[in-house]
Amino acid sequence: MTHYIALETFVHATEDASRVESAMRLFIPEDCKINVSKTEGHFRNPITVFTAKLEKKACKPFIEIVKRLPAAELSKLRREVAQRVDGECNFHVRFDKQSAYNGIVRLASTNDAIDIIIKVETYPSKRDSAIKVMEDLLSDA
Repeated sequence: MTHYIALETFVHATEDASRVESAMRLFIPEDCKINVSKTEGHFRNPITVFTAKLEKKACKPFIEIVKRLPAAELSKLRREVAQRVDGECNFHVRFDKQSAYNGIVRLASTNDAIDIIIKVETYPSKRDSAIKVMEDLLSDA
C-alpha cells in the first residue's frame, strides 16, 4: 500500500522544541528516530527542522491514526484525494501541529503544520493507481 511516509515540521525560535517533538510523536512510534537539522529563516531567525521516515510495517499504524480525523475532515480528505496525489504517486497532507500536541488529529488550516508525504505503492507506478489506493485506504475508515 505504501513504500514510506515522510514527516517534516519546523520549530521556530518562539516554540519549545520538546512540545513540537511531542506533536510529531502523535504520528510516529517512540522507537522512530527524529532527525534534527538547523537552518535560518529569511530574517536570519533560527529554525530547527524535524524530519522522520516510516517504512513499510510502521506505515499501517500511521494510517490508523489518520482515520481518527473528525468525520467532516476525513470526508474532505477523501474528496480531495485526486488533488493531493502528485505525478510521482505521493499523497500530500498537512496536520495541525497545535492540535497534535494536544493529542488530537486535525487537518492544518495554517502554515503551523506537520507536513506528510505518503509514497503510494503501485505497480506500475501510475498516478491513477495511486489515487485508487488512497481512496481505498481512506474509505475503510
